[in-house]
Amino acid sequence: MVRYYEKPTGDLNKHYNDEELLKMTEEKVEELTQQHNELDKRNREIYNGLGKKKKELIKLAVDIWGDRSNEYRYLKKATIPSPTNWTDYWERTLSRRKKLMEEKKAEQKEKEREEERKRKVERAILWLQARGKRLGEDFHMESAIHVANDIAFDEEVKRCQEAGKAGTYYEFDGNDWCEECEGWDGVSRRCECGNRRVYWDMCDWSDFEDMQIHGVAD
Repeated sequence: MVRYYEKPTGDLNKHYNDEELLKMTEEKVEELTQQHNELDKRNREIYNGLGKKKKELIKLAVDIWGDRSNEYRYLKKATIPSPTNWTDYWERTLSRRKKLMEEKKAEQKEKEREEERKRKVERAILWLQARGKRLGEDFHMESAIHVANDIAFDEEVKRCQEAGKAGTYYEFDGNDWCEECEGWDGVSRRCECGNRRVYWDMCDWSDFEDMQIHGVAD
């Protein structure tokens, strides 16, 4: 950094590794960011002051040697070093910390999802065993949830079909092509008016613990 700019000191001048960044508290980040912003503001003021001095030197060069002189051309092309080295470093540090925090959060979520999946497998096994299914014969651990979902789906379809036989009609996806249609009884291949073929499908968010199904026209 150019000598006439202020340099960062203390913790603001430290190069942090990944572990240190992950352990850094939000309060510490806010404290260092405030220090950095104040330092950057002072250095920007110095930079702007040097820019004014350069303009004064250019004006003096024109007055003394003229606007076609080497002195004028040299000063015109000369640049003032910018105090951006530390600014860029701290911004990169904050960006790196943010990325590390996001990665850590994603890893934690994935770990939680995996733990929940294991617990769900255990519940699926108990759910299947309560229906007389045997682990290792009727299903395996890796397929427990899938098998439980299929059985729960069949059970829910059967329940809805029994209600349909008793006179219940269901709305279904795709009934906009029907006219004065009562709906679908859940058993027949077609809706009440006969315009659409309908079948049962599992809702995307449902599973054996909360089975939800709906009619869909193909």
